[in-house]
Amino acid sequence: MLELIIRIAAALGAWLLLTAAIYQASLELRDEQLDRARLSEAVDAVPSVRPLSPWWWLLPPVAYLLRRSRVKRQREAIMKVLDADQLRQFVEFTDKAQGWLLVAAGAVLIAIKETWELSELLEWPLWLLILVTLVAVLVALGHTVARTIGSYRVLHPDAPRPSRGARPARP
Repeated sequence: MLELIIRIAAALGAWLLLTAAIYQASLELRDEQLDRARLSEAVDAVPSVRPLSPWWWLLPPVAYLLRRSRVKRQREAIMKVLDADQLRQFVEFTDKAQGWLLVAAGAVLIAIKETWELSELLEWPLWLLILVTLVAVLVALGHTVARTIGSYRVLHPDAPRPSRGARPARP
């Protein structure tokens, strides 16, 4: 019985770690000082990467290297059109995002491992393990979405709210 309680606590703790990482990343990246309009203009000034022919995917390593090379050239071109302040903002934002991505990736791996150990103890079928894992990921993401929306509504009580089923107008 004690082993079951410990396994449940470990799995819940691991999923809470993932939830916290996603939520904290959301908070920190939202608060990052980033002039999105100016960055968007700079990105739009650089021609987009020409799509890779699907035929290259018959040789996946070659396709990967070609795609990576094209993306790298585009990123370098974007960096050249950014001024010093925009470049600083972009680098700080992407560094912070990368850090939180690694934390969340580690957390999800631990959570999957702990959930698997719990499923072994309870002799769950594979489909149930997959279902529980997917639900836990959706709950972790849903928590961040719900908290973000709730915080926005508290801070902006007079902001217009979309009606149910309404879609934003497209430009």
